[in-house]
Amino acid sequence: MKHNRARVEARASLHGRAAEGLAGGRHGAVPLPRGQERHAPARAVSGELPAYGIGLSLLGLFMLQYLYGLRWDWLAGLQLQELYKQLTGYLMFACLLFQWRLGLVRQRNPAGAGRALLRGHRYVGALAPLVFYFHSMSLGHAYQLILGGAFLMSCLVGLLHRHAMRSGHPIVMKAWLTVHILLAVLVSMLVPYHIYIVYLY
Repeated sequence: MKHNRARVEARASLHGRAAEGLAGGRHGAVPLPRGQERHAPARAVSGELPAYGIGLSLLGLFMLQYLYGLRWDWLAGLQLQELYKQLTGYLMFACLLFQWRLGLVRQRNPAGAGRALLRGHRYVGALAPLVFYFHSMSLGHAYQLILGGAFLMSCLVGLLHRHAMRSGHPIVMKAWLTVHILLAVLVSMLVPYHIYIVYLY
């Protein structure tokens, strides 16, 4: 009887832990079995490889054409048209708003940012240099140089996320996140000013 009672209690305890694991899967992170925690960051980093490759390639191509003065005449002609500049400018503004969505969701509910939203954040950031290129092939001057530089630098820092995760150091992750957010805040502060100047003149 004692052995049977011990077996029943062991099974009840096992089912209780399984229920807790399912609850955690609904409301937060699912606990990993022992020995698999060390592989979780590796899986997260490997999932970023496509966005990382796209973003790094587009950013490199933009800087290459900017430094060597490479131009498409048809695109340069489009960028002189007021309607085209406004449409591509609003597209960039929409991308910026979408990127802030991840931070707002995590601020309200740290466990509410799903994989789809995070994946969208990565890919929008990876494609951002291409959107910037279609809006303007140069960085401009004065405040526009600061705005464009901060925008592209934010894209570059975002691509370094996989390296920050791979380091495994909380200080590195906090430093990366701080720089990424500060650049995003700087861009968000300069964009309304840019819109004001464009419509003023």
